[in-house]
Amino acid sequence: MAVTTPILTIDDFTNKADISNNIKTSKLEPYIEVIQDQFGPKMLCELLYQELQDQICTSTLSAVNTLLLPFVKNYLIYKTYARYLVNANIIATPAGLRIQLDTTSVAATSEDLAPIVSQAETDANSYQDKLANFLIENETDYPLWKDSICNCKKSLRAQKQNQFSLIGKKSDKVDLKWT
Repeated sequence: MAVTTPILTIDDFTNKADISNNIKTSKLEPYIEVIQDQFGPKMLCELLYQELQDQICTSTLSAVNTLLLPFVKNYLIYKTYARYLVNANIIATPAGLRIQLDTTSVAATSEDLAPIVSQAETDANSYQDKLANFLIENETDYPLWKDSICNCKKSLRAQKQNQFSLIGKKSDKVDLKWT
């Protein structure tokens, strides 16, 4: 498997998500790669995902991928942010996992975090819809996605007027069916 080229930067998070500018990048970076590798190929299909990574790595982003990149970044930012929120104050030590505290605050409880994580997931779902709609509306510009053998294009077809994850009550959500 090829080495992952980060699509996101720490600046993407501090500019878009509600994350402090003085966050330890070492705390956030592992989530970037994991989420990118899990969800990038699912949305873009393997070949388009690899092409995008290669072009970012070599600073040769094509015009169509330049248009695509903001949709991909917005989606991945909030997927990563939701994962980060769950683990932000946990630190691994030789004695096991610990809650990290500073002298001027207390750790957020799971009840405190639940609505924030839920909002981040809702934001990710919204950006997922926009990414999917962009690809569907511009499929001729993305033949690696359109003609992919993974058939992700078919799984992204509109279920509710090109909205795949409805915002609102959980019972109203229509999840994407991954291939």
